[in-house]
Amino acid sequence: MLNYFIFVLVLVINIFFELFFKDYELKNNKKIIIEQGMSLSDVSNLLKNNNIIKSKLAFKIWIKVNFVETKIKFGEYQFENGVSVNKIVSKLKSGDFFFRKFTIVEGTTKFDLFEKIRGTYPDQKIELNELSDFFVADTYYYNVAESANELIKNISKSSSEILNKLWSQRDEGLPLKNIEEVFILSSIIEKETSLDYEKKEVAGVFYNRLKKGMRLQSDPTVIFAITKGEKKFNRKLLRKDLKYKSPFNTYLNKGLPPLPICFPGIKSIEATLNPDQNEYFYFVADPKINGHIFSKHYHQHLKTIKMIKEYKIND
Repeated sequence: MLNYFIFVLVLVINIFFELFFKDYELKNNKKIIIEQGMSLSDVSNLLKNNNIIKSKLAFKIWIKVNFVETKIKFGEYQFENGVSVNKIVSKLKSGDFFFRKFTIVEGTTKFDLFEKIRGTYPDQKIELNELSDFFVADTYYYNVAESANELIKNISKSSSEILNKLWSQRDEGLPLKNIEEVFILSSIIEKETSLDYEKKEVAGVFYNRLKKGMRLQSDPTVIFAITKGEKKFNRKLLRKDLKYKSPFNTYLNKGLPPLPICFPGIKSIEATLNPDQNEYFYFVADPKINGHIFSKHYHQHLKTIKMIKEYKIND
């Protein structure tokens, strides 16, 4: 009988609060952060001060009646206009967090990403070697309560899932052994062109060169060799730079560099896995078309370079 009475009492109170305890008409969505170690009073004060609840007492009673006090999950939450106490408590209990965006821009170097994570978590210590060289440039989501290491693990896991899926859709005739080699070549393609429609064509050029045993001769690999991805390269690449000794310099070394030179986006990886079947071995940037001109033969390539230099002078 007593249990039945308690059940009915809880049911009546729940219905009462659901119907009558609505928040103020919020002009904008409210975001709050419930930090680890906050007491029920701290949480109720936070909600009241942000006009999310009308009554701290009603909120506390609701928490107690539903036995939720020890089940509130710390993190960042967003509350919309007209939310009830019942929905507030459900959100806090289930951990229905607000997730922030963390974007790795295509072409970001490992060092740049390291600096970005340190800026996001200024109070946490991380080391450069904690970052993988094989993160996919994409948008990821995290809760403010998560640590920097948790964010890194989430990016690593999601990147592996993306790469495994893309690898399963590859052109079976590729002269590359694994997804790591694909990723390295994708990072070069990412730096060679930002134009999605060109990426497969550029990939075709590099595969043609690899099959012939030619060096890739990619300028971005020389720039990475010089800067190690830690600073901007704020000058033109000189002929003497092409002799810079480094395993990353594809003018001196055949095949691929030992590691990626940046984090490529999905479009670059897809292009590397499914390249154009073309007969080109050379390409050069043409500012007039905001893209590249491709050539089959070296003498054609030299003529194109001369033409571009001439109208650059005239301009």
